[in-house]
Order: sequence, then C-alpha cells, then structure tokens
Amino acid sequence: MAVTKSDKAKAVKGLAREVSRVASALERQSSAKHRFLMGLVFGVGTAIGASLIASIIIITIARTLSAIGIDPGTFGQDAGSTIEQQIKLQTPQD
Repeated sequence: MAVTKSDKAKAVKGLAREVSRVASALERQSSAKHRFLMGLVFGVGTAIGASLIASIIIITIARTLSAIGIDPGTFGQDAGSTIEQQIKLQTPQD
C-alpha cells in the first residue's frame, strides 16, 4: 500500500486541527477566569474536607469522654471546676 499525497494532506490537516484544539484548550486553562474558578473549587473543597475531618474528630472525642464517664458538656465552664466536679462524681462515697 502506497501512501498518496492526498492521504498525507489529510493527515497533516488532521494534525493541524488537533494541535489547534490543544492550543485553544491550553489557552482556556491558563485564563484568569479559569484559574480563579479552579482556585475557588479547590478552596471550597479543602474547607469542606477540613470541616468533615474536624467534626469526626470532635464527635469521636466526645463519645470517648462520655464512655469513660466525663460529661463533655461541662467543658464550657471553668476548667478547674470541671475537673473538681468530675472527681466528685467519680470518687466512691462511703
């Protein structure tokens, strides 16, 4: 099978179209609007992910404290009085 000039011309035109398509895609990706939107998406995704991880950690700590007998709701008070309350609650009474 011999490659004809028309086959070569079609191949060159196809390559030129593909290069043009890639160039326009790169131009769109490097635009300020595209960079802004991508930064916004990554920023929101990071904030949502960090919030989920923090929520899971806080819930786990609260459940662990409740399981060992410490009421996590009392931590809004002064830390010293909270510890004293927990000691009184956990100290066996004669």
